[in-house]
Amino acid sequence: MGRADNGGGKCACDRAGGVDGFGEVFLGVGCLTAEELAGGGAARAAWVRRVRFACVGVLVVSGAMLATSLLGVRGNRTPLGVGLGADYAAFYVAGQIVNDYGAARLYDTDLQATLYHRLLPGEARDVVLPYAYAPFLAGPLAGLARLPYAWSYAAWLAVSVGLYLGGLACLLRAAGALGAEARRTALLLALAFEPFAIECIHGGQISTIGFFLISLAILLARRGRSVLAGVALAGCLYKPTLLPLLVPAMVLLGQWRALAGFALGAGALAAISLAAPGPEACLAYGRLLAGYAHLAADGGPSFQTWKFVDLNAFLKMLVGGPGAARLAPVAVLGCAALWQVRRRFRGGDAGFAWAAVVASTLVLNLYVGVYDVILVVPALLLAADGAAGAGRALPRWFVLLVGAVWAAPWVTQHLARATGFGAYTLVLLGVAVTLLTLPDFLRRSAGRRI
Repeated sequence: MGRADNGGGKCACDRAGGVDGFGEVFLGVGCLTAEELAGGGAARAAWVRRVRFACVGVLVVSGAMLATSLLGVRGNRTPLGVGLGADYAAFYVAGQIVNDYGAARLYDTDLQATLYHRLLPGEARDVVLPYAYAPFLAGPLAGLARLPYAWSYAAWLAVSVGLYLGGLACLLRAAGALGAEARRTALLLALAFEPFAIECIHGGQISTIGFFLISLAILLARRGRSVLAGVALAGCLYKPTLLPLLVPAMVLLGQWRALAGFALGAGALAAISLAAPGPEACLAYGRLLAGYAHLAADGGPSFQTWKFVDLNAFLKMLVGGPGAARLAPVAVLGCAALWQVRRRFRGGDAGFAWAAVVASTLVLNLYVGVYDVILVVPALLLAADGAAGAGRALPRWFVLLVGAVWAAPWVTQHLARATGFGAYTLVLLGVAVTLLTLPDFLRRSAGRRI
């Protein structure tokens, strides 16, 4: 799945004396007029500085909020009265169960609910945060749960930030055609991206694990280490909804060495799960997954559909109806996307193939929370790198789309909760379609500047 090393040369815009396309993401929210966009490099450079300043501002505010929450915590609650780390409580409870009750009861939802309300007394009785991740993840969580809750959350934050930075380092190494300016701006945009800066940091979600594993797999694949790339992807079995398109795409693209590595990694993780949490926990996990699939398809009073960005959730909020009626078009579009990946990328640029499949996974799925949208970062970076490596400039509409991806999640959750319209799903669907067709567009528009 790799490609030849291009020596880390500058991107097309940098070679021409302009600035990187990532620096113009605010085009998507109207920060540049058409006249300014057509202007010289000085105008673009000024807007890149403003975008970077905005990203730094987001990071400073997010950091200040986090410090206030950690320093002002009382009874595992922030000064605003909400639970510290939000969803992290579910992972802490899973670790507590392993430590105090035995791994066989890891998926005992009644016990999970009891411990959650003990951790956060005063929560409404119908509020639950079930642990629905793979058994092999419980070991590290048990280690974190040996600490008091606030310290455990702080320790997880350090791990999570490290995983995200590690994943970004892998991606920037894999994206050898991007210039230095593009790399700096991309890094700031990724760090100030709402699904990371808010959902993963303040919301306590663990999507950075999948981000790191997929980013590592991309780097290994580009360096010709396909078996190890497959092993890295197997780690994503901690959350199977990360893989419904990636594994079939490897088959369709003939990536047999990567598939062998995936099988080896999956076998090792299955052995760990059977040996540590045990067969009983594994069976309970299977039953819980089936229940979650039903809940994701048909919904429920405690299921916050507005926080999800997959097409299933979009249709559920928009038209309702039985789950099967919504999942049918999702499955059909997923098969169509895989067919297009095979038709367009088999024997071609693996970077564009990775980008298209990862972006499609976020939409053509049963269950994807907004926190998992950090996976769009590898997709967009690979697309930009592919264009730069081919000596092509990214089209203006692609830059507009990147702007929408970055800016929209700050408002679309609130919009979806208030109106039942998941606008961000349409943005991500646009990304998936764009990345499937971008190579053809770049070939047809050779030499065109943004």
